[in-house]
Amino acid sequence: MVDSPHEGFRARLVASLVGYLSHPDDDLRLTAVEALLMSTWDPAWTPALVVDAGGAAPIVACLSDEVDQVRNAAVQLVAILVRKGEAGLLIEAGAGKALEKLCKDPDPLIRRRAAGALEALDSGPCT
Repeated sequence: MVDSPHEGFRARLVASLVGYLSHPDDDLRLTAVEALLMSTWDPAWTPALVVDAGGAAPIVACLSDEVDQVRNAAVQLVAILVRKGEAGLLIEAGAGKALEKLCKDPDPLIRRRAAGALEALDSGPCT
């Protein structure tokens, strides 16, 4: 149920961004995943916006992106979603294996963030 016109707009925007996560253009994927990450700063943001838009699988796919900035933003977004209670959904989407692979990423920042997200995923609530 949509509480206000702003909620409807927010949901449509998130759904649009989720759609761009699998776009062949590197810049569009990067813009979309960074925008989704920045949207988590909004006090009105909830994981349901991403979940309802079918965002789990496309975000997990971004963990294997060829562009390191996309992987970096995706790993941060996964960590936030896990900490907000979506561990089960992300596990179903394959986040565990993708994060394990990122623990060997050439970028040390991505490796550190992947290890933190994996730890959060492993200690997340059972679903």
